[in-house]
Amino acid sequence: MSDIILLSISVLSFGGIAYIISRKVPFLLAVPENIINESFVVRPSKAKVYFERLKSYFIERKFEIPALSFFEWFFWKIRIIFLRCERISFLILKNVQRRKQFLRVPRAQREYLEERSGIVAGPDHQVQHGPSQSVQRDLMHTKKDKKYRRKLPE
Repeated sequence: MSDIILLSISVLSFGGIAYIISRKVPFLLAVPENIINESFVVRPSKAKVYFERLKSYFIERKFEIPALSFFEWFFWKIRIIFLRCERISFLILKNVQRRKQFLRVPRAQREYLEERSGIVAGPDHQVQHGPSQSVQRDLMHTKKDKKYRRKLPE
């Protein structure tokens, strides 16, 4: 019984589809051929357009100038970093050499060197640089001295 019901529903459905198509065929035949041909023109997909542009970018070697600009920037930054490291290492080496030279001098002569060069060894044996107290006094004296002051025009 269920087979008969399913068969009758299927036949009626196919009959309805055939009736609808038969009514639309005259309208479809009346459409001009150029409109039909234009409707089948397929635009390329976005991915295809993207890959075509990418392919032409590499084939025509348009990447050279941006790539060279990037490499120039990158190596410039690397150079700056290396120069900074070189400067820091030079300053550290200079301080080590100065400290080594200072420690080679006998203790009796160190006070003279401290006063003359401004190198002062702290209690933890770290070298501190700066003018000695006598040089600071001389600098302060010359700043206060009226004869060294510059006269301003009136």
